[in-house]
Amino acid sequence: SQNYVYDDCRCTEEYPEGYSKLGYGNQYGMLWSSSGKSNNSDYAWAVSFTDGTVFDSLKVNHFIVRCVRSAQQSQVDLCDPNPCIGIANSDGACSTGFDGGYSCGCVDGYFWNGEECVSPCDSNPCTDVWNTATDECFAESATEYMCDCDGDYFWDGYSCTNPCEGDPCSSYENSLGNCFVLSATEFECDCDGGDWMGMTAGCVEN
Repeated sequence: SQNYVYDDCRCTEEYPEGYSKLGYGNQYGMLWSSSGKSNNSDYAWAVSFTDGTVFDSLKVNHFIVRCVRSAQQSQVDLCDPNPCIGIANSDGACSTGFDGGYSCGCVDGYFWNGEECVSPCDSNPCTDVWNTATDECFAESATEYMCDCDGDYFWDGYSCTNPCEGDPCSSYENSLGNCFVLSATEFECDCDGGDWMGMTAGCVEN
């Protein structure tokens, strides 16, 4: 059997600087942790309260063990009372996350940014964009939106673009010069007696 000795480790008049007296002197300087060494069961980890050093040591050595009482932390419900009630463009739904915070549900077209329900379309950004079919804006996140582009123009995140502008097909060998838009960054050329193999390879003869 083992003999256990209780020792009050709180700061005393003898150690007034705010440190536990476990950190003073050789007798109290070393404490066992609760973690054994993974690659050698004869060893366990310990810590020096004198200088903060963490080290492994044989379990037969004599160090101090500090007993602590476990206590279940009270769970605070951040959604009670509901902080989302009264927030503009919120649907009133509140949910807590793993980060310890909460988030509010937002009505269609609005997104939670950590503080409020916002929409990048509120400032009507599409009215200043060229080559749009309408001024309509579609919010995709709290900071991202999409504008309705006209005809062969595609939204690239900032503007309505057409990669065929500037007649890029005229620079490809064996191209007839006709350009067909595929996306905001891709196009296809009409080839003379060959096949279009992409914007890098161009027209390749059969």
